[in-house]
Parts: sequence; C-alpha cells; structure tokens
Amino acid sequence: MNYRILVGKVAADKNNQKLGIIVKIEDLLGKTIKKNKPHAWIRYQKRFKKDVFVPLDLEKLVKAEKSYTWFDITKKEFEEEAERIRKTQIVKEIYSGGIRNTGENTLQASRTFNTAIDSTGLVKPKKERRR
Repeated sequence: MNYRILVGKVAADKNNQKLGIIVKIEDLLGKTIKKNKPHAWIRYQKRFKKDVFVPLDLEKLVKAEKSYTWFDITKKEFEEEAERIRKTQIVKEIYSGGIRNTGENTLQASRTFNTAIDSTGLVKPKKERRR
C-alpha cells in the first residue's frame, strides 16, 4: 500500500477520538525486530504546551477513508507515549554537556572570582574581559 496518501489526514483511535494530524511517513526501527518499518508521525497538540510529534507504527492502521485514518490504539496509550516523548525532549534541552573532571577546568574555575570548584563540569566558566 502507498502510505504517502495518509499525509495530511486526521488520525483517530479505535474509539473515534482525534489523536492529531499525520505529518509525514518515515521508516524507523521496530521495537522488537530491528528492521525498518513504516511509521506515521502524528502531530499531537495540547493547550499551553509545545507540539509533540509521536511516531505510530503503521501496522496498527485499521482503515483509512476520505480525511480520517483509524489506528488500533486508545487515546490513553497515545497520550502516555506523547508525554514520554515530551519529557525526553525537555531533558535534552536542559542538558548542556558531559562531565568534566580534568585539572585544566578546575584550575580555570578557581582562577575566576568563584571560589567553588565545579567537579561535575556542568557550569561553564565565565569569559575573561579584555583589558
């Protein structure tokens, strides 16, 4: 089946509740069998939060008509997956780097006016002023 015709249609669960709009179709690795399988990227919108794009396996596709597609999933399962993806994105945005314990970074931190030494390496040293 040509899955490209699904792009732009509204995705719904098995209880006819709207999940979101299908944005694109892409091959991703499966959860159990590590082979490329087609997935539909669904744009999930929630008020006062950023949009989340949730990949949904096209094996769960039940039927597709004019402007709707139905998947064999419940709204609750879909929202749990969207929340997991949202939390992962937040962690990725907050995390700024790796852990540095080299002597060079601790010396650089102690040369500035800060007396504390950053052992985790998560705090970036201040830039020196030109004189």
